[in-house]
Amino acid sequence: MSLIDRDRAVLWHPYTQMLTAPAPLPITRAEGVWLYTEDGRRILDGISSWWVNIHGHSHPKLNAALAAQARELEHVVFAGCTHRPAVELAERLVEILPKGLERVFYSDNGSTLGAVNFVEVALPTQENTTRFMHIHRDVPGVMAKISDVFSRRKINLAGQYLRTDGEIGYVVTDVTGRVQVGMCIRKELEAIDGTVRTRFLYEAPQG
Repeated sequence: MSLIDRDRAVLWHPYTQMLTAPAPLPITRAEGVWLYTEDGRRILDGISSWWVNIHGHSHPKLNAALAAQARELEHVVFAGCTHRPAVELAERLVEILPKGLERVFYSDNGSTLGAVNFVEVALPTQENTTRFMHIHRDVPGVMAKISDVFSRRKINLAGQYLRTDGEIGYVVTDVTGRVQVGMCIRKELEAIDGTVRTRFLYEAPQG
């Protein structure tokens, strides 16, 4: 039985209509930018396997580092524990972050929303809203420019929360419903002078 036949017997794939989708590529190995299939084809991995392998597959230096770390400590829960690589990386990140950003919170993906969004402590989730966060240097006019991004697109604001320590500030903006031009808005927010970072915190469900 081929790898594809075995796959179809026991698996569903993400972002795939399983009744009509073509057969998945049966990948057996990868090196650099190339994927190699069970039947001998070589295929360019043009999306870095969903943007994960940005340095290429089976990179010797990365493989050696992964193997060395796995021999020492492959994983430990980070709630209540710490370890040298986590501390060393955080120290290096803090060195290059803008002044005032002095802590690092590691998160693997958006599914950890409730655990990583520190503003949730002060600003509870609102129903049927989309929430943006804008971190910025404390310079004059930032709030007006943020509000202008939404008002020019006639997007209703459901609430805002802001905080600053005199050097770095953030503003959380809730807008009513889903935002069809969310990525465009994010780019406009990022273009504001003094911006450090913008992100979606959550999006209203499709109704």
